Amino acid sequence: MLPKEDQPLYPYQKQIFDKLKDKYKTSGLKWPARYMALQAMSKTPVYARLAGQIPISFDEGIGLMHQEGIRLNDCLQTPDVISDMDEFLMQDLCHFNALEQKQVVQVIQDLPLIYLKMNRLLAGFKLYCYARLWTSPTTPALEPFSREWMIEKRVAEKLDAQKKMLQYLLQMPRTDIWTESMFDSTAKVINYIDQVGGFAHRSIKEDIISSLFSLIGDLKKIALNQSMNITIYENTLFSIGNQFFFQAADYSVLYFWSDTNLKIRITDLSVIQDHQILIKNMLSRAVRIDPESEVQFIQFFSRLENRIKTILK
Repeated sequence: MLPKEDQPLYPYQKQIFDKLKDKYKTSGLKWPARYMALQAMSKTPVYARLAGQIPISFDEGIGLMHQEGIRLNDCLQTPDVISDMDEFLMQDLCHFNALEQKQVVQVIQDLPLIYLKMNRLLAGFKLYCYARLWTSPTTPALEPFSREWMIEKRVAEKLDAQKKMLQYLLQMPRTDIWTESMFDSTAKVINYIDQVGGFAHRSIKEDIISSLFSLIGDLKKIALNQSMNITIYENTLFSIGNQFFFQAADYSVLYFWSDTNLKIRITDLSVIQDHQILIKNMLSRAVRIDPESEVQFIQFFSRLENRIKTILK
């Protein structure tokens, strides 16, 4: 499930403050008043931090725990509001979407994670593939894929949440770095699921393939729509996987993901600074996908479609 409006954007931070409130409560004191005095802040920003809605720095969090005798391990229990890394990504998209000054870079090597969510059938098929291909061999096998599988309550809620994630991304000014292989993984999985009898009927496979080419048409529209404030490049040299990079004045985060549904979230400043250099070097050698360069624009999307057709033969 997605976090509700009153749930924390920074749940681990909230755990720190909840531990401190509990500690002070046992001695008859009030932690919010103590924190207000320590930080020389008014009530509103203090309570926003205590509720996990506004972030504190890493140094401040560690300093408070050391000063008050709170162990780090006590604050690393998985919060109830976080069910998986998708929800971390959702929170970061929500947070950065609200900021005026930000840099957002999406690199797509072989899995356009967010763009697949533009089509509910493709998004549902991707969830099915994760469930079927990356579970334990002892787990009972899933029924063949059909639209009925997507109606199941838990799956439908996940797809609804992913649609919201897509909406946040599409609202953001950003730089996208694409490759002509960005749909290779999806096409190969379609072949595999077909070979193992994973489609409930032939027409569902045909619908998925049709949706894939329809999505490419939607990406063309995005590239042509100047009002979306998106700059698109083709990467022909580097192989650095699929990733999101978000940066603002006081907060940066980097995501990597793979076709195993593995997502890695990095906030370490030194790693992010190194990554900024890598992105800069990549962009300096990338080719702009710009409708004003008509030949390059047409050729890129033609190569994209031809690769898919070749894999699906």
